[in-house]
Amino acid sequence: MGGILFGNICALALSTLTDLPQIDKLQDFQPKGITKLLDHNGKVVYEFFRERRIPIDIEKIPLQTQKAFLVAEDWDFYHHFGIDVTGIARAMLRNLIERRFAQGASTITQQLSRVLFLSSEKTISRKLKEMFLTIRIERNFSKKEILHMYLNQIYLGEGSYGIEAASRSYFGKSISELSLAENALLASLPKGPSLYSPFANPERSLQRRNLILSWMKNRNVISKIEYERAIETPLPIEAPTSRKKQSYFSHHVVEKLSEYLNPEDIYQGYLEIHSTMDSGLQQTMEEAIEKGLMAYALRHQLSMKDRSLWPQMAAIAMDTGNGEIRAMVGGQAFAQTQFNRSLYAKRQPGSSIKPLLYATAIDSGWTQSHLVEDKEISFDHPQFGYWAPQNYDKKYDGWMPLRVALEKSKNTTAIRVLQDQGIRSFVRMLRTLGIESEIPSNLTIALGSSGMTMLELARAYGSFSNLGYLVSPSFIQRVTDQSGRVIWENPEKKSKKILDSETAYIMTDMLQAVIQRGSGQFASDLSCPVAGKTGTTNDYKDSVFVGYTPSLVVAVWTGFDQRKDLGFGETGSKASGRVWKDIMSYQCRQETQVFSVPPGIEMVDIDHDSGLLPGKYCTDIVQAAFKKGSAPTRPCPKK
Repeated sequence: MGGILFGNICALALSTLTDLPQIDKLQDFQPKGITKLLDHNGKVVYEFFRERRIPIDIEKIPLQTQKAFLVAEDWDFYHHFGIDVTGIARAMLRNLIERRFAQGASTITQQLSRVLFLSSEKTISRKLKEMFLTIRIERNFSKKEILHMYLNQIYLGEGSYGIEAASRSYFGKSISELSLAENALLASLPKGPSLYSPFANPERSLQRRNLILSWMKNRNVISKIEYERAIETPLPIEAPTSRKKQSYFSHHVVEKLSEYLNPEDIYQGYLEIHSTMDSGLQQTMEEAIEKGLMAYALRHQLSMKDRSLWPQMAAIAMDTGNGEIRAMVGGQAFAQTQFNRSLYAKRQPGSSIKPLLYATAIDSGWTQSHLVEDKEISFDHPQFGYWAPQNYDKKYDGWMPLRVALEKSKNTTAIRVLQDQGIRSFVRMLRTLGIESEIPSNLTIALGSSGMTMLELARAYGSFSNLGYLVSPSFIQRVTDQSGRVIWENPEKKSKKILDSETAYIMTDMLQAVIQRGSGQFASDLSCPVAGKTGTTNDYKDSVFVGYTPSLVVAVWTGFDQRKDLGFGETGSKASGRVWKDIMSYQCRQETQVFSVPPGIEMVDIDHDSGLLPGKYCTDIVQAAFKKGSAPTRPCPKK
């Protein structure tokens, strides 16, 4: 009988030894760390990780911190060979008395071997493996190296691995700045991060912390006076800072970067992703959208708790000079839905398409003063039936300059401009301006019936701001490793000249007039040069505003994913325009540029209503841009 028992024990030991993990890789031990997302000024805006860990060298860990963990977990660490025989005997005795696993006797090295290589199941096989691995680790590494690995590897709650990450999660500061009481609190956590959390279980946390402080006093690590002062220190009530939540911008950065780098390398840590984000603008955009959504909910008396009844809102901001995306929000809440409406939702732009149509006319030789007729119009198509587009206000004002037609966002004039220019010419212009979405070949496209993304619209408008260049949008500048070496860099994409500089500037001049006198007047008090256009679709299903400064273009959209109407009066100026203005208010405080006037442009005073030169019968005089030699020559007639 004894021989059979001995044989079984030998067989178990043999199978355990032959199934042990290799510890060779610990020679180059490097715990998983954090990959940092930086904005374009080098500020950390997000962290990517599988395990939130901030590695720290043992030399930088205060001696008091080390001793607090030794007192709490393994006081004889420097005197045993990895196995605490006395502790095991003591634990076995208690377990026998209580007839359960009431007490463990794991040393720091045993905990390390379990964390790195094994599970936490309580079986004889796992315990044998743990002991053999512990002895191997002790033979191959110094005590200092083992403690370094342990303090960087152990889980301490709040999603934090290692003492440096935990120190920042619980106290908002580095481990080198902790007080005695704070060190004791961290040292109390390995036994049960949730059980002894100061946030979840403050009473148990206080008892455990003070117990460790008493052990430190009894071990002569601290004095009685230090002990008495430390136990009077209150616990932290809540985490000092909430970590930045995943956003549409950070999510897209990883998606994009995963095309070039192994996603596991990104989450493994130690990388710095230098993004194009302006974190101040990003925060402003997020706050502006939240404010806009709240305002909509109040207008329509929606529940403040059930946001599923609220519309979606998206916005994107792009540097007009180089195409770098400075800010982006893809919906009302990333946690609710990860679908990025700025990049992928193809929605009808409504009247915000008209500047692209009028650019077609200007490029063909028209001027701002070219007269177009605003009167009722209808079509009876054999395939599509009867169609009679109307102006938003149902008013028709007869002949007017192209400039005024854009200011008033007249629908019937837009149809007539498209009839004159031709559908093919307009579609060609849309492709030239970077619109890649499918475009139907019919007259409704003059009113924005063709779905496209906010990024496409922003890119097209950006070509007006930068005098005719199409830029390639980008989110990442480069990626560096922990030594600062560049491991990936966004290839420089040169902007492409696609539009006559004079045509582009004339469109900016006309869109500035929209802000000063037209549907964008709500933004006329902004403190920097701005140009833009509203867009509202039939039945108020989409609300759009697109506009720009000399250096930044921003597109904002509001609507329901189900394409239901937003409600009467929810126009591009109301639902989206106010959000755009709030975003641009931030930009105007940074804006230092003015719209550049190309040499082929002359600024001419004209009569606003007729588009002709001022005369004795004209009282409303404005200055408008013309290509040299194309300005009107006749004075305005008697009205």
